[in-house]
Amino acid sequence: MENSVKYGDFTGPAARIELAVSVTDGEVTVEVSHPTPPTGLPHLERLDRMIQHIRGFQDPLEAYVEQLKRVARRSLDDAESGLGLARMAYEGKALLDFFVEAAGVLNLSAVIAAPEER
Repeated sequence: MENSVKYGDFTGPAARIELAVSVTDGEVTVEVSHPTPPTGLPHLERLDRMIQHIRGFQDPLEAYVEQLKRVARRSLDDAESGLGLARMAYEGKALLDFFVEAAGVLNLSAVIAAPEER
């Protein structure tokens, strides 16, 4: 939700952030969507790189630790940490994915095994 507020395009009359949570027997899915501005391509590229980075590790803890190392090397005035998605993957045991609709709406999902399934 925080990234939707930071990176969304809310200039149009129908622009909004949508949150959907669904629960099945085996998993919980959380989906957040928001419109992206025409200048949002760099944000989407960073999002894609981060999700691919996280998926590149067998254990989400390894991805989180590696991202902590990256953040530690950055200057203090760098506003983007990239820790949010890594934390969701590690702490929430979430499988992350995203897609962009033709209308420029970004949809990000986190699928988490139901607690009794862990």
